[in-house]
Amino acid sequence: PAFLVDPIADFLIPRLASKYCTLSPYYILLHFTPLIIWLLLYFAVYKHVPFDLRPDVDVTTLPRIEALLNFPHRYFNHHPSIPIIAVAALPYTIHFILTVFYTPRLLLTTSVKRVLEFGLVFGSMNLLGVIVQLIYPTAPPWYFESFGFQPASYNLTGNPSLLTRVDVYTNTTYYANLYSKSQVVFGSLPSLHSAWPYLMARFPHPKTPTFTALMLAYAAWVWWAALYLQHHWLPAGVAGI
Repeated sequence: PAFLVDPIADFLIPRLASKYCTLSPYYILLHFTPLIIWLLLYFAVYKHVPFDLRPDVDVTTLPRIEALLNFPHRYFNHHPSIPIIAVAALPYTIHFILTVFYTPRLLLTTSVKRVLEFGLVFGSMNLLGVIVQLIYPTAPPWYFESFGFQPASYNLTGNPSLLTRVDVYTNTTYYANLYSKSQVVFGSLPSLHSAWPYLMARFPHPKTPTFTALMLAYAAWVWWAALYLQHHWLPAGVAGI
């Protein structure tokens, strides 16, 4: 809505222009190149790779590691309930807009150099994570719970797992549609859901102890949700940080 966008634009644009107008476009592009490559690889390139050229999906290593810990992803969901699933669904739902709130704060509280460094680190982290997911695909917990150690097929579409219950409760197909469009179904390791909030909490920039504590608490919330919803293994969350 214009009444919301216009005041924000009037506030941000002059400040951003004063910071960035003296920078070379090539200098800015260099720092955001990993981010651009990641987005292209994830959304535009990978889906065109033939299935027979993709690596076999590892369906055994992560479950066997978690078996040593008695399967942490099962600790909280012996009796899943809609209220708890909704609590877990919230950070997954807002995950992709997290940077929308974080980046403006960074733009207004730190230097141009620091902002570009964050873009470089954030893009490199995501690019490295997706490369690992593509060359070493691993089946997530929901696959193990449904198929065990059966060989995985790339014909399988993404599965919202316990989020399906939210769809049923709300009489929608939101999560089913969202996960059916996933480009990387077997990207369980590392967990970028875990990596994003942890990076934002730990990235060096002017921040209060309260902000850091809130971001770390949010990171812990996402880690728990990833396990509870059977989307990631515990080692995948650790690998994400």
